[in-house]
Amino acid sequence: MGGQVVSGPGRWEALTSQWVAEVIVDRVDAPATRGSGYRVRDDLVLTAAHVVADAAGVTLRFDAEQPGEWSAPGTIAWCDPAADVALVRLDRVDGVAVLPARFGRLTATPQRVQAHVVGFPRWKLRQVSGGGVVREAHHAVGSIAGLSNPKSQTLEIRVDPPGEDPKPGVSPWEAMSGAAVWVDGCVVGVVSSHYRREGLGFLTAVRLASCFSGPDGPGAVLGLGAEPLVDVPAEDKAPHRVLGHLPMRAAHYQPRRELAGRIHESKATTSVLSGLGGVGKTQLAARYAQDRADDGHLVIWVDASSPEAIESRFAEAGAAYAGADPAQPAQAAERFLSWLADTSQPWLIVLDDLPDVRALGELRPPADVATGRTLITTRRRDRALAGGDGEFVEIREFDPGDAEQYLRGALDAHLADDVTGVAADLGFLPLALGQAAAFMNDLDVPCGGYRKRFADRRKRLPDLLPETNALPDGYRQTVAVTWSLSIEAVDRERPAGLARPLLKLSAVLDPGGIPDQVFFSDAALNWLGYQRTPDADTLAGLDPDTVHDALRKLHVFNLLSYEAGLVRVHNLVQRTVQDQYEAAELGEVAWAAADALLSGWLVPGRHDLMRANTRVLARDRIDDLWHEYGPHPVLINYGMDLGQTGQVRAAIDHFTRLAEISEQRLGRDHDATRGLRGNIGSWQTRAGDTSSIHDLEQLVAEKSRDYGRDHPSTLFTRHNLALAYMQVGAFEQALSEMEQVLVVRRRLRMYGPDHELTLTTWHNLAFIRGESGDAAGAAAEFETIVAETIRMVGTEHPDALSAQHEHARWRNISGDHATAKAIFASVIAARIELLGPTHPDTLLSQEGLAFALKSLGDEDAARALLDEVRDHQEQVLDPDNPDLLFKPFYEAVERLDSGDGDALDELTRRFEDLLRTFGGGHRYVQLAAQALAFYRQKAGETDVNPMVVLAQGLVKVLPPDDPLRDFYEQVLDRRPDESAPGN
Repeated sequence: MGGQVVSGPGRWEALTSQWVAEVIVDRVDAPATRGSGYRVRDDLVLTAAHVVADAAGVTLRFDAEQPGEWSAPGTIAWCDPAADVALVRLDRVDGVAVLPARFGRLTATPQRVQAHVVGFPRWKLRQVSGGGVVREAHHAVGSIAGLSNPKSQTLEIRVDPPGEDPKPGVSPWEAMSGAAVWVDGCVVGVVSSHYRREGLGFLTAVRLASCFSGPDGPGAVLGLGAEPLVDVPAEDKAPHRVLGHLPMRAAHYQPRRELAGRIHESKATTSVLSGLGGVGKTQLAARYAQDRADDGHLVIWVDASSPEAIESRFAEAGAAYAGADPAQPAQAAERFLSWLADTSQPWLIVLDDLPDVRALGELRPPADVATGRTLITTRRRDRALAGGDGEFVEIREFDPGDAEQYLRGALDAHLADDVTGVAADLGFLPLALGQAAAFMNDLDVPCGGYRKRFADRRKRLPDLLPETNALPDGYRQTVAVTWSLSIEAVDRERPAGLARPLLKLSAVLDPGGIPDQVFFSDAALNWLGYQRTPDADTLAGLDPDTVHDALRKLHVFNLLSYEAGLVRVHNLVQRTVQDQYEAAELGEVAWAAADALLSGWLVPGRHDLMRANTRVLARDRIDDLWHEYGPHPVLINYGMDLGQTGQVRAAIDHFTRLAEISEQRLGRDHDATRGLRGNIGSWQTRAGDTSSIHDLEQLVAEKSRDYGRDHPSTLFTRHNLALAYMQVGAFEQALSEMEQVLVVRRRLRMYGPDHELTLTTWHNLAFIRGESGDAAGAAAEFETIVAETIRMVGTEHPDALSAQHEHARWRNISGDHATAKAIFASVIAARIELLGPTHPDTLLSQEGLAFALKSLGDEDAARALLDEVRDHQEQVLDPDNPDLLFKPFYEAVERLDSGDGDALDELTRRFEDLLRTFGGGHRYVQLAAQALAFYRQKAGETDVNPMVVLAQGLVKVLPPDDPLRDFYEQVLDRRPDESAPGN
């Protein structure tokens, strides 16, 4: 049989779902009937002749019930009723242009040949929301006995039977007629009938060879040559050979060109596509395999889920290509591997879903053959999988653009109202996106509605995905089931029994990155030891090395990523883990995670990550982090850290939320509630809200009445009140209150002179002293404080660095610029190591160094450093942070200092902006008034001082009906007129 490849433009295309046609036939005086077909040319659909016989009209529909659905009427272009084959011409073409299909002649062969058929059988009818019915496409993967039915010129196709036979009087395969039969990338037949006596697992198809050759064939209609059919399975060097079930291209497949290019261009003879279940490894491998088959390579697709499955496929290949005896599978598989090493035929072996290297055993394809390549898809990262010279290709989720494009193509148009949000919620995971799209289409749920369901933590992930029998693209498991099986497998590996508790702990933290120190903390080790499944390996207890090994094992299984001391977990893996436990148990997990975060809070270089993880915990599990004494301490730490890192508004919001919960759970007069109210007042004052001082004074009065003025809880609030007094410039009250608190804390047994809170009080007292104008006194006092703090906590502790910073600051202000410069440089280096280069405390020290450099005359270095600090502050501080809002004022000061006299008007405007934002009582505003008065005096004004500047500014910015405006106007009117005689 001298079959040859037909010629045509571009490349030939194998079976793809978007060109499968549903054929709807109108009848005269009879109900419409249905069949199947395939678009083999841009305007031609192949089907069975009896499907369109005696038709009053024919409609061909593509991508039914999908966003890209389109249909067009058709007319019969060619028909052979005896052979039962027809071609229908589309009256118009709305879809994407097709790549031409190839047609083949099935040669006589003693082996069964794999076949693919896609159509619309009756048994795939599905109910949808609203009471409607749709007919789903069915992809039947079966086999053809090559020597069967030679007299009738038909093909006997064995397929998996439908699960049920709902109407025994009607074939469940009704409307499958007309479906194209594919073998080795060629159409070799058309389904014509189903004979019940042969059982539900057999279909009959006519061979194209019975009608395509000869002058009456469809060659002219299809544009074929004199020999239109290719021999399949081909003899000698066939242009297209595939053994095994090559997965069908997923609907709305995204090509992921960068990844595909890396796979195509690789020179490695073994490539391992590794990634989390559901990232699209198999689809990428299948597309690569199809390309290799199109180029004439032998492709062996292996379901590598077990050693038996691998041996079976290799034995089948050995019988087909190496002359092996299929009755002896072990020897046949070995013979095939030997044949691969010696053949000049280019080949590709795809080992799909390999569970581990043990499943491969001695059946690894040869790696040193120039004409061959092995591609492995797996959820694992074991180096042994790639062999000596192989490569790993990490397959990750879609990028956001591909994820959104996929959803727009997969969803019905009216449902795609927020594809960006759904893609992000599902972590851009290809399989999850496909299954979620099927769920939304089936139930007519728009993206916005799906997101609300997804955000409802009472719903489990399986509630948001299709039923198993309605999964798209031929999948048999949801993503949730896929990962659950992986979790079971890894939990059995050494160190045994730790995978589940580690995943449980990580499931309530930040998926974007958890420092491994969280898992190594004493709190985490204790909890993990309690949660671990007991066995012989657990008797010795836990240590960080064992936990490290367990995290790496989870990394190997691609259930998380653990590299460079950072653990990352996909948010859907987290959701799957959470779904396995009741709310009460997850609450205990959240408390354990909070304990672990608290113990690792000050780990150098991980401060931002600790804060991010606490933010996630506070956002999702805050109700679980309470006991009878109040919130978990990590929530207090988190709020204080927000304020101290420049996010003052976020700190206020956080403490307000905690206070509301505390008042609801514990009551307004509970000590925890009062403490949270105190925190709110402190940060509100820091933000410029001077009215909060009244709240703090009231809180001190309540606590003094109920507990006494020297009670630790009262002292805490009095301490904060003193700082608030300082913020509004009431230095006398601030000094008096802070001195009293310090005296009591030094005296009380529970504190004493060396207690952390006593040192903090002393620190803040010296700070207030400096702010009140005694820079030299503050510098001297901080020198002592630094020595005492270092003695207590060490040189690199944050408290010691804070004291050193203030020592340098007041040294600089009091005139000792050289000493200040040296101290600032040392503090900056330590803070970068501990907190990072953009932490507000680091920036504050850099700002101090810049002012010291400026005082020493190094203007250029000072300006460069200040510019860098200001840029970083814009990135990390709240937009309404005082340090950021004062930046334009400081810039105007710098212009004045550099000799720009026009900057005085700018300084005045910036001062008025500050008055509008903070009012006249904020300490920073009062300092700005002092600066403006200084520069106005320097410019030649005589009757000006800070109070005059403040009054003039308030008169300008206050509304006309504000009584304070009248007051300040009267103050200005009562000033003595220096220009009057005698003055």
